[in-house]
This record gives sequence, structure tokens and C-alpha cells, in this order.
Amino acid sequence: MKRLDRYSTLAAKELLKEKKTYGIFHIVFRPAYTFINMYLMRLGFLEGYYGFVLSVLYSFYTFLKYIKLRDLQGSGS
Repeated sequence: MKRLDRYSTLAAKELLKEKKTYGIFHIVFRPAYTFINMYLMRLGFLEGYYGFVLSVLYSFYTFLKYIKLRDLQGSGS
């Protein structure tokens, strides 16, 4: 979880540096899309429990990344 936190922070800072923006789509629907993409399209379900957990964690990473981008843009850092 520490690694997930660290990498989502780095990704948010990179998005900020690239002047990317966020919207409700990124915060609500992007994590869901990430889960569906990893679990169904990339056949994560074939890995059973571990494929499910990995898909959930990666979608949570995506959620954190955009929440942190929102915080960074709001604080002006």
C-alpha cells in the first residue's frame, strides 16, 4: 500500500507537469474502466482471486492518481 501511495503521487505530479486536467469522468468512470479493462479485456479473471485483487488495486491506484491531481491543482503546488 505504501508503494501504491508513492506511485500514485508520482503519477499525479507527472500529470500536473503535463498540464493534464481532471473531471468527474476521471474520478468516477476511469477507475471502473480500468477494472473492466484489466479483469475482462486483459483476461485477469483467468488468474482467479489474484487477478481480481490486482484489478481492484490498479483501479484504486487510478482513482488515487486523479484525486491527488485534483488536490495538487487546487493547492497550486
